Amino acid sequence: PNEVLSIIEKGLEKISKERLFFLPGAETLYSDLGFMVLKSVLEKVCDMKMGEYLRKNFYEKIESALFFPSTIKTYSGNFCSTSFSLFRNRRLTGEVDDENSFSVGGEDGHAGLFGNTMGIYKVLRQILFSYNGEKKSVLKEKYTKRILSRKKEKRFLGFDIPTQPGSSSGHSFSANSAGHLGYTGTSFWMDLEKNLLIILLTNRLYYGDNNLKIRFFRPRIHDLLYNLL
Repeated sequence: PNEVLSIIEKGLEKISKERLFFLPGAETLYSDLGFMVLKSVLEKVCDMKMGEYLRKNFYEKIESALFFPSTIKTYSGNFCSTSFSLFRNRRLTGEVDDENSFSVGGEDGHAGLFGNTMGIYKVLRQILFSYNGEKKSVLKEKYTKRILSRKKEKRFLGFDIPTQPGSSSGHSFSANSAGHLGYTGTSFWMDLEKNLLIILLTNRLYYGDNNLKIRFFRPRIHDLLYNLL
């Protein structure tokens, strides 16, 4: 644990020295660094590890099967193998692919969460409940609405929005939709207008991360499923 803490502290020190490419709010640049810092802030405020906080205050309350393996001493279940890691010299099964997350114990603000379709569905359902102002949600409506509001028409806070042409959501989701794409091939899209969501758990890494055919598969399967409803 002390070794991991030392790695985390060194990582945050390096992040603090990264120069800005743009002034805050001027442009959108994909990066994990902000979410790594956000995890550290959350743990300082709550005086608790992020995984433990989420498990006790959210996942357990909604009976969701999402978890960080590093926060649970014993867990069972079948995991799909993903990529062969040259860095770790083994095929990964039940451990995070992201090397930054792996280096700090397998859990960070941007990577390391495991689960199944039903677990993800329960989380997304809570977001939709909260967005629609339903009291059965454990999330506060005002914060959900703040997160799911447009920021310069590029993305929500922490979520993708459909951008045409070529959105992974396909052509059927409304402009008021939120989604997320996982590096290993997992994804979800929520249509906030129609209370509709599609979860896709795929594995694009097993034969290497150069396979980009998922870019063509995702929008087609989303269109197909959406139009069946």
